[in-house]
Amino acid sequence: MLAGAAIFAAAVAAWTANRRIDKQLSAESERLTEQLKHDRLMREAEELRRIMDEAAQTGTKAGTSIHEFRQQVRHRVSSGSASAFYLPRLEEAKQSVQSLQSFVERLELRLGKGHQVPDLMIEWQAELERALESFESEPPTKENLKEGSKYLSDSAQRYIEFMDAARPFVQMKPTTAGGPRPDG
Repeated sequence: MLAGAAIFAAAVAAWTANRRIDKQLSAESERLTEQLKHDRLMREAEELRRIMDEAAQTGTKAGTSIHEFRQQVRHRVSSGSASAFYLPRLEEAKQSVQSLQSFVERLELRLGKGHQVPDLMIEWQAELERALESFESEPPTKENLKEGSKYLSDSAQRYIEFMDAARPFVQMKPTTAGGPRPDG
């Protein structure tokens, strides 16, 4: 009888220990799952920040390239001949504007097609393309310069709109729930 009680007590102790271990393992598994979700979210947020930073830099470079090409067009309009920098500045401006498309595609992959941020990037790129097309017109005229300058000015507004829409994503911070939230 004493042996039976000892076996029963050992079985209850083992069952209780197993139950406690199962609870601990379950809690640890849940904690690790949440940690992995948080870590992945932070990596994705950092990647999105990087893409938006690079997109802003690339777009700004495209605008600067078009400004530099506009100077060459002004020279050509006023003097009647192109400087040695005309074609290189034109090529640089074209390449800079074309490079924006890869950022549009990357932002659409991350945020979804039709999302405000890539859509505003598309509008910014289109405004830069319109400016470049006006400056590229042959033969260049004062009217082309005026039209292109207006588009270039409009592109600055598209840049501001893009940056305003991108800012909440770039300023993401973790919440206590483990997900990102915009500052504010």
